Amino acid sequence: MTAVEGILSIRRIKGSDIMLLNDTPLVKSLSHFNDKEITVTIKCENDRAQIFSGVAEIFYFEGQQQYHRGIKYVSDFFIDDVDIMEWLERLEGKYIKLIVK
Repeated sequence: MTAVEGILSIRRIKGSDIMLLNDTPLVKSLSHFNDKEITVTIKCENDRAQIFSGVAEIFYFEGQQQYHRGIKYVSDFFIDDVDIMEWLERLEGKYIKLIVK
C-alpha cells in the first residue's frame, strides 16, 4: 500500500501543465504502478471518499525538447477508462489523501 497526501496544485506552463502534490509531480510518485491492477482511494477534506479499481495506465515524462523552451512535462493517469487526472482537477487547492493498493 502506498499513501500520498497534501495540497493538490496544478502548475500551468505554456503547453505543459503538471499536477503536483506538495510540489512533487503526483504521477511521477505513482509511475511504478503502471500496468498493474490497483485500487485507488481518494479522500478530500470533508467529502466522501472516491474509489477507482482496475488496470493503471500511468505515464510521466520530464525533459527538454528541441522546440520547447524550458522543461516539458507530460503525464497521464488512467484506471481502465477513467481519467484520474481529469477527475482530480476539480480538487485543486484542497488537501487530499490518495491511497493505492
